Amino acid sequence: MTRKGEVACVIVGTHRDILIPSLDGFRASSARFKGLRLIHTHLNGEALSEDDLTDLALLRLDMVCAVETEPSGLPGRVHGAHLIPENPEGRFWSLLKPLRPGEMDLNFTAFI
Repeated sequence: MTRKGEVACVIVGTHRDILIPSLDGFRASSARFKGLRLIHTHLNGEALSEDDLTDLALLRLDMVCAVETEPSGLPGRVHGAHLIPENPEGRFWSLLKPLRPGEMDLNFTAFI
């Protein structure tokens, strides 16, 4: 989704991976975010993977989230991360506390 709330692109992957196409049509700068978010499901209740976090950093995404899928098919907890400014610890991202969708209280526009 764009920051205006418009869906920019929908990609369908498998239970193992997702292939992100070229993002040449989106803003590109090492000092700015791409204006894109990556939201996908995790079928086995796992947290964000190294691939998720690498995509966040290298593609300069606004945020990456993985939604757990409960055995009933309903959404479980949402695992999220976002980039942070340069810091003495050399960290690139901050992980958000995993919450159920109804527990999330984030004004995304103000946050970004």
